[in-house]
Amino acid sequence: MPKPTAKISIIYILALLLNLLLGGCSSSETYKYKIGVSQCVGGPWREKANTEMLSAQHLYDTDVKVTITNANNNTPLQRKQIDSLLNAGVDLLIISPNEYNALSPCVERAYRMGVPVILFDRKTSSQHYTAFIGGNNIEAGRAMGQYAVNLCKDSLHIAGRKPSVLEITGRLVMSPDRERYIGFSGVLAKHPDINFHHVETNWSEQQSYNVTKQWLKAGKPLDVVYCQNDNATFGAYKAAREMKKEKQIRFLGTDALPGEGIEAIQQGKLDASYIYPTHGEEVIELAIKILEHKPYKRENILQGYVVTPGNVEDIALNSHALMKQNKYLITIQNKLENYLGLYHAQRTVIFVAIVVAILLLLAIHRGHTPRQPPDEGDEQGANTLLHQRQPPAAHPAHPHRRTFAQALRE
Repeated sequence: MPKPTAKISIIYILALLLNLLLGGCSSSETYKYKIGVSQCVGGPWREKANTEMLSAQHLYDTDVKVTITNANNNTPLQRKQIDSLLNAGVDLLIISPNEYNALSPCVERAYRMGVPVILFDRKTSSQHYTAFIGGNNIEAGRAMGQYAVNLCKDSLHIAGRKPSVLEITGRLVMSPDRERYIGFSGVLAKHPDINFHHVETNWSEQQSYNVTKQWLKAGKPLDVVYCQNDNATFGAYKAAREMKKEKQIRFLGTDALPGEGIEAIQQGKLDASYIYPTHGEEVIELAIKILEHKPYKRENILQGYVVTPGNVEDIALNSHALMKQNKYLITIQNKLENYLGLYHAQRTVIFVAIVVAILLLLAIHRGHTPRQPPDEGDEQGANTLLHQRQPPAAHPAHPHRRTFAQALRE
């Protein structure tokens, strides 16, 4: 019968091995910093920013994990996604809010929890954010407004009427569409010799198509169309082409993404677009500074510029090169994580094998251990107990007493 100390030793060894086993299984899931990103919507511009952020998480010695959600223009869904990220224990939150007022409670909750918040591209009514990073939407609208004015005065030759400029905006409830409208309309307001109009939509290509088609069908003059993103401009261009008027109208957009706005300028569909910078790598850089308590600026404005037929070729070359580099970096990191996952799985198998081997050795050892003879005291006690348990022996017949059968034989 094993002594209690032997049992304790076995239990201690098994507990230690189990702890190592669990440590080996969970080490691949530990990161020093977990960053949650809440995007209000998808689309090419957001996808580019996401790619840059995912690639940037691998540029630091510190282990960083970036998790991205997409609310698809659904404010209640975005609020739920932000709550889930906070409940999951992110160390920092990056929010691109779908609405100016409705997402403020999420910023307030993160503030109360002590989680830093970076507002990316858009702002909310709450002032309890840690930092903002994004382009200057008023400047984007102002630059495109000035470009539209230059077209009307220098490139368009219109007789008998004023030039007509149409701005197709969002619903003016979010900071980008509202601020771009402020910038664009502010420039046009200084030129009473130009007729300026604007129509609110939901920023979609389809609605921009519908607005332009109805405008042209009504016989209204149209010389310049500015949409607040390139995809919407493509809808306006499609409507004009169907009406055989795409050569008479100049189309302006915003974003100038590789493969979209930039390519459309190269093809002559768009006259110009404004590069509204993504710079996801700078967003992550700002996040790391905040998490590591390094100096940072609260307001970080990313500079953009107008892309025209005169500079589009150089910009296209640089943009495509950067996009390829980001994709290569993500591919390399994904493969590295797969290899690390395989390594951790193999280490787990080794730990399990060690546990099983030690259990087998302990079992074999116990099976071959010889029984130790009891000491003298134990032997006497055992004999006494044995005699006590034996039934009493039958008393032998008296030696001087003859039985009845013996007497008869005599």
